[in-house]
Amino acid sequence: MSTDHVRYAINGAIAEITLNRPAKLNSITGNMVEALHLCMDRAESDPAVRAILLRAEGKSFSAGFDLGEMDSNPSRPAMRAVLQADYDIIMRFWHSPKPTISAIQGYALGGGFELAMACDASIASEDACFGEPEPKFGSGIVALLLPWLTGPKQAKEMLLFGNDRIDALRALSWGLVNAVVPRGLLDDEARALARNATLLDASAVRLTKQAINGSYQAMGMEGALRQALALDLEIELSQDEESVTFRRILAEQGVKPAIAWREARFTPQQAHKEPSMTISALVVRKDGDTVSQAIENIDESQLPEGDVTVDIEYSTINYKDGLCLTGQGGLVRNYPHVPGIDFAGTVVTSQHPRFKTGDKVVLTGWRVGEVRWGGYATRTRISGDWLVPLPADLTTRQSMAIGTAGLTAMLAIDALERHGLTPADGNILVTGASGGVGSVAVALLHALGYQVAAVTGRPENSDYLRDLGAATIVDRAELAEVTKRPLESENWAGCVDAVGGAMLARTLGQMKYGASVAAVGLAGGASLPATVIPFLLRGVNLLGIDSVMQPIPAREAAWQRLAKHLPRDLLEKTTREVPLAEVAALGPQILRGALTGRTVVAVQG
Repeated sequence: MSTDHVRYAINGAIAEITLNRPAKLNSITGNMVEALHLCMDRAESDPAVRAILLRAEGKSFSAGFDLGEMDSNPSRPAMRAVLQADYDIIMRFWHSPKPTISAIQGYALGGGFELAMACDASIASEDACFGEPEPKFGSGIVALLLPWLTGPKQAKEMLLFGNDRIDALRALSWGLVNAVVPRGLLDDEARALARNATLLDASAVRLTKQAINGSYQAMGMEGALRQALALDLEIELSQDEESVTFRRILAEQGVKPAIAWREARFTPQQAHKEPSMTISALVVRKDGDTVSQAIENIDESQLPEGDVTVDIEYSTINYKDGLCLTGQGGLVRNYPHVPGIDFAGTVVTSQHPRFKTGDKVVLTGWRVGEVRWGGYATRTRISGDWLVPLPADLTTRQSMAIGTAGLTAMLAIDALERHGLTPADGNILVTGASGGVGSVAVALLHALGYQVAAVTGRPENSDYLRDLGAATIVDRAELAEVTKRPLESENWAGCVDAVGGAMLARTLGQMKYGASVAAVGLAGGASLPATVIPFLLRGVNLLGIDSVMQPIPAREAAWQRLAKHLPRDLLEKTTREVPLAEVAALGPQILRGALTGRTVVAVQG
């Protein structure tokens, strides 16, 4: 038996099993199944191995079990044996006494998708694509894990309605992967996660995994999977026209013509497509080192896939938008590109259960506007899993005056309050107060009854910040330099920090005992030239705030609180409006820190 297509290596306390058939998209043969079992035997019997990482060479994780080995007219015993073997290797990763991690790039389809799902944790690259295409050619699902890991609605959408491809971010929102990372960081992030597992007590990890899996067993998962496997056998032996035709083409012409026949007869969501129209968008193009921006008319058919179509009314300009507009920061990988990380508008059509035509919706984050076309267009198509209903007390314009910056500020304040902050505790510091996050943070904190000290390097903005509610203006120079003293006077009961770098390091040494800093940005740099003394001697907490991948329930709660507490008059003071045609010129300005407050983009005109 050849094991050339499956490699085994030891990396510290991690056993790395690598699918190594990149020329065939790592489609899994019978020999590879046997080799995977041997690798698992080796990893599980080695006491030095504390975690198992399943990864793949080449552009894709795995396109599934090799169709080239499919018998065009199998006997029942032969087909039962093949399905059982496929099922056993998938569930081997689920049942392993050691933690299993999958690192997924490119396609993870069919059996490859199921292998990835069976692992205890999964890290996906931004270009990963997940799916179960089997029903399209009259085949079944070997290990029907999907409804157990996500839910019946999502599983049925993929398996019963032909929407058999989801991207990495939708897989994340469905709970199928733990994180989405740039392609170049995939192996490092997966190894880091595996390394964390190796640092834990091995017996505790083994027994805890046993307990978690046991809860699924108590719910009947094992029985349901065995029943699904038995039904899969009936599907595979059926003589339906689709399966017979697919197998005949496969036997006579090979894999590629069979797949081409399958795809030609079915286009995902073809029943929902509304008539094509021309939309206006701010398109960024890159030619060598030259980046250009222009308003272009594009056909709606060029929009990304999604189950909700939205007419965009307003967007906004954030620091990330400046990077995407100017081609900096490595956020945009593919051109041409439509930036805009935030948008608000009205649903035109929807196949998502949470939304209907006419609903007002808001989108922030999920890397829209970075790895996916964003809000600088009059219409877009998007996953409904990423949308938030517009609070009844807000207009779409007001929601974009808030945008990612305001959502981040609210999440930061929520985090500080969860760690015990109250208005009676003393002054709250806001760094980068003249910017988008800082401006909203000042206004929100003031509205909630806090005494706010606003840091700015622009004295001309002092009156603006006082109007928002700042009781004290702090000159940026007072906090801009790192001091050799790890602790200074206890000045601040809490802090929303949008700057990072030396200012964050200096602020940590001035926090009161047990106080918290919510870190929301890095305008002053990603390094942190600080010591651990504030954490050890004053019990200071440093809280990281992420608004990009924040779960929907937390987003909805934050939006409701924003709608309730953010004063509309103060919001208006922080906001100016520009047409889409002026956005390109503002990208370099926001990167220089030359924009004050919030800039709302009137997308429709």
